[in-house]
Amino acid sequence: MPIAISNPSARALRNGSIRSMGVKEPFGLDQHEQRLAVAAGNEIRIYDAAAKITHVFHNPWFAQLHSVYFSDDGSRLLTVSTGFDTVLEFDIARERLTWAWNAWDHGYDLTPSGIRIRRGSAPTGPAPRSLVTVDDPAAWRGFGLPTGPERVNPFPTLGDVFSN
Repeated sequence: MPIAISNPSARALRNGSIRSMGVKEPFGLDQHEQRLAVAAGNEIRIYDAAAKITHVFHNPWFAQLHSVYFSDDGSRLLTVSTGFDTVLEFDIARERLTWAWNAWDHGYDLTPSGIRIRRGSAPTGPAPRSLVTVDDPAAWRGFGLPTGPERVNPFPTLGDVFSN
């Protein structure tokens, strides 16, 4: 069954009729059988073929979600939170986080301008100007860290690969 999406609202095409689904600007879409996953802003929604929401996922580390994928069997979701440089996997039926990977925890913590980013509690005493500590992701109000020139990119672009 084909599902068509348009912006600013999403629409599911079923049996020749269009059903409206109000969503934030979607940055990630995936379909598995009769379900559509939409990653938008700081949440993931799963819709059935009648455009009804069946699951909604929130997580403190969701910020600027890009990409969402169903596992091959449709039991799990994988998403990328670009606002916090994090990849997260969820069990759909249990509605719980099953796995997470954060770039800062694995050595990808230095921005091009020399600022280090880390998770955890803030250091005692005055923090160095070259360190940003994220101890409470909710304090970033669902947006995450500003990207611009301060992003941490553990995945090189083709330009980076070919320029070396």
